[in-house]
Amino acid sequence: MANSKPFMTSIQFYEDHANRLSEHYQSLSFEDVHAEWLHQLPEQAGLALDVGAAMLKLLQSAVGR
Repeated sequence: MANSKPFMTSIQFYEDHANRLSEHYQSLSFEDVHAEWLHQLPEQAGLALDVGAAMLKLLQSAVGR
């Protein structure tokens, strides 16, 4: 990564505000959080990859949690 400073700043922001961000995210419904792209999901049930969950695990391991 040519300029890693913004990346580190982002990680620090999430580290500093993790509880507040988590509480806010958890207070919203699935439909509210994903409203912009929800219409793109097929009507028939299927499988999906939740990249956010993988990123959370990666960030937690990076900060030793």
